[in-house]
Amino acid sequence: MTSLAATGYASIDYVVGLEGEIVADQTTLVSHRDPAAWPRAGGCPVYVAAAAAAAGRKAHAICWVGDDAAGDGFKQELVSKGVEIDGVATMAGRCSPTAILAYQSDRGCACLFDPVFPGEERLDTRQEWILRDATHICITAGPPHLMTEILRFRGERVRLYWVLKRDLHAFPAALCDELSSQADVIFCNASERDLVGRTARDTVIVQTGNEDRITLETGYRRDIVEIERLDVSDTTGAGDTLAGGFIAAAMASNADPIDALRLGMQSARRLLKARMPVRMPEGTS
Repeated sequence: MTSLAATGYASIDYVVGLEGEIVADQTTLVSHRDPAAWPRAGGCPVYVAAAAAAAGRKAHAICWVGDDAAGDGFKQELVSKGVEIDGVATMAGRCSPTAILAYQSDRGCACLFDPVFPGEERLDTRQEWILRDATHICITAGPPHLMTEILRFRGERVRLYWVLKRDLHAFPAALCDELSSQADVIFCNASERDLVGRTARDTVIVQTGNEDRITLETGYRRDIVEIERLDVSDTTGAGDTLAGGFIAAAMASNADPIDALRLGMQSARRLLKARMPVRMPEGTS
């Protein structure tokens, strides 16, 4: 049976929309927030695993939370999404990592992340077993001191996916080079493309970052897939969800990369459409 292990940081996310931009020594009003998702489970491995689980695949999130109420809520939300939580480790006596995501009126997002226990994370026995048993492993932004150890658990026939983020703490240059050479599929946006080092000839690179298209590179082949822009400000997790949908397609069969990409795009679109503002019919109040 195929299974996915998605590794990285967990986060308890608080997301707000702002009426303006954040300026020092000045009040910026909140224009909106979703009370039903205040907070919500976040972190790259959550979105990757949730998209794969939604497509009917067995998906584990390997991450770390505290033993507080927020950590319990995080795990409950993952269960509701169909994600396996035996890889979610609990740090005794600690609170859970938290992120404040403030979407400004200029469409930029200010992210304040408190990792709480950086450098203290360790792989426990359950997480090691999941990695050994996985047929697909996805590396996302996470504890840098564990990246090489995680890669050691990759079996000879295990597909490796890398969701790149411009986070030089999680992905220092040497690790970027190592992941570039080993990953079967790399997901990045246009501003992160320069972090990708030398890759194998058959490595697939999925590049987002343009409002109307996604670029897919396979060897000497380069395809452009057009996308429809949605009117939504909260795009957190869209790229990770696209990756999860892509991986789900690959887990089901030897899907053509273009077909897998289209399924990933469908996953991301569903996430974003669920966050679109509800428009009342004319004449109602």
